Amino acid sequence: MQIELKAIPRDAFDRLAKALGETKGIGCVWIREYDSRLLSKIEFESRLPADQLKDELLRHIGNGFDLDRYGRHHLQFVPRPGVAVVSGSSVGATDVAAPAAISGGAGLPPWAWALVGAGGAAALSGVYLLGRRSRK
Repeated sequence: MQIELKAIPRDAFDRLAKALGETKGIGCVWIREYDSRLLSKIEFESRLPADQLKDELLRHIGNGFDLDRYGRHHLQFVPRPGVAVVSGSSVGATDVAAPAAISGGAGLPPWAWALVGAGGAAALSGVYLLGRRSRK
């Protein structure tokens, strides 16, 4: 079996590989590739049925991931929208991502971001209208 996880932190990835190795019904575990932004891959031998295996994997990685694609020997998990996987004590420790964390941490309240966006749209409209007027 091969599982792919998109954008998983390294410590959570390592804990998942260790937890899989200790799970009854799962044999050898091999870390094939790690990428913090793209797909990380783990291969393992399993005697578990596919539905039980999926539930076992979701138990280990927590509610921060959704099953995206699957096949007979392949499962792919992607981060759940609006939920950020964080480094913590358990493999699937999750926390709802705050807007400041998503936007880079500027710490502005939502109304300020709306004002910045409206100001930018007004500035672009003004530049467009001035450009059209100057061509006449």
